[in-house]
Amino acid sequence: MDVTDITESIKNTNRYNFHSHTEFCDGHAPMATMAEAAAGDGFEIWGFTPHSPICLDSPCNMKSGDIGTYLEKAAELKDRYDGSMKILSSLEIDYISHDFGPHIDYFQNMQLDYRLASVHFVPTQDGVWLDCDGKFERFSRY
Repeated sequence: MDVTDITESIKNTNRYNFHSHTEFCDGHAPMATMAEAAAGDGFEIWGFTPHSPICLDSPCNMKSGDIGTYLEKAAELKDRYDGSMKILSSLEIDYISHDFGPHIDYFQNMQLDYRLASVHFVPTQDGVWLDCDGKFERFSRY
């Protein structure tokens, strides 16, 4: 799916979500449970966007070794809900530098329906990377 397809899709419904985390990152519910609930609530489009693997140590992000399993589960759900709800597979990909972000070949070569770009990590003046979604106590130290 490209951006124009998403734009066209949302012209016809407001029953969509393009940002949901999974058990592959800091989400808690299994993808199948989320898809079932979304379909039950009448969603027409559901996009999974686990936090992608990144070049920093983070307990909130997917491990690169889980990409294949994630895409397999997404494909299974696409088949299961075909005709009733469109399931999309994506990643929420952090832009960290010119050398790491949604634009690099690693992510561009993945079979994703779209890529959700974000900035969660910012460097301090001392070069420590802080997670913007982190706890206030951590920020208050810098």
